[in-house]
Amino acid sequence: MNLIVAVDKNYGIGNNNDLLFNIKQDMQYFKEKTTGKIVVMGDKTLLSFPNSKPLKNRTNIVLSSDKNFNVEGAIVVRSLDELFAELCKYDSNDIYIIGGAFVYNTMLPYCSTAYVTKINSEKKADRSIIKIEELPNWYLKNQSETLTENDIEFSFCTYENTSPISFNYESVINFESIETKRLIIRKLQEKDIDDWYEMVSNDEVTKFMLFPKYTDIQQLKERYNFVQDNYKKNRLHDYFIELKENHKVIGTIGIVKYIKKARGQVEIGYLSNRDYWKNGYMTEALQAMIKYIFENTTINRICLKHDTANVASGRVMQKNNMKFEGTSRETSDTNYSDKSDIATYSILREEYFNNKNN
Repeated sequence: MNLIVAVDKNYGIGNNNDLLFNIKQDMQYFKEKTTGKIVVMGDKTLLSFPNSKPLKNRTNIVLSSDKNFNVEGAIVVRSLDELFAELCKYDSNDIYIIGGAFVYNTMLPYCSTAYVTKINSEKKADRSIIKIEELPNWYLKNQSETLTENDIEFSFCTYENTSPISFNYESVINFESIETKRLIIRKLQEKDIDDWYEMVSNDEVTKFMLFPKYTDIQQLKERYNFVQDNYKKNRLHDYFIELKENHKVIGTIGIVKYIKKARGQVEIGYLSNRDYWKNGYMTEALQAMIKYIFENTTINRICLKHDTANVASGRVMQKNNMKFEGTSRETSDTNYSDKSDIATYSILREEYFNNKNN
């Protein structure tokens, strides 16, 4: 999920329900990012639009506690729970939080990316948002050169969240462990933190990831508590891959996205210790996860994505009879490139059982 906002030096965003600055280049940037997407806002933000009408060529979702508030051409939800339930119908990559201050500050922890137009000036503001660069899980991915319009200097910044909270509370899988010939796929234990840090502090392992490598094991000790909380509340979470022969944790695998529409879809993500590559362990782990999901849930489609430069990851998907769907060009910011091409593979329930029965 994404957030898009323009802020002044003090992270002010508006005054008297109006923008602080009207910058044409920023308006064009907003339009390019959000056209054809889902935009989420509070009722006051919608009322600030021309003629108080929803934005064209977008799905407009409006959060309002006013039971009498209704707008033609917009989906109105009355609570955060209703909002989360509505957002589960869409691909989170297509969702943009666009204001106002309450909605920004509430939804920021759930966002993986924030597009922030930073204006090198300040005005009187009665609404502001949290300073993103001061939050521990957020880092500046890239920043444009300084631009100028009507003597106003500004730049376009992209921030990434290394630990976004899933807005879909309920996980579709919640097992204690799965065993394969060589592996145990299980929940995280405190004794795993050293092995976990060995993985995610390695440049090669994190090369194609969205998050930077970890540089302090204390970061993972804090992350451990977050994962344990997700287990307790049955939220989306990772499982850890233990090698039977030496009980070392050599990887992680889990559902990173769940979409309810089209009879249920999940996206799986995985990570592997560099020293254990080229042994078929991740192929074995993915095979077990696919088997569990299709044989124990009603999920209809499983997909995985990889940076096209990460050829080995694609082979793992191919070996599990997943079909190549296509490549999204220059669509992702990873540690490898700020314009990575991303390939998508998938397998359907019917295909899995046909392969199993043949």
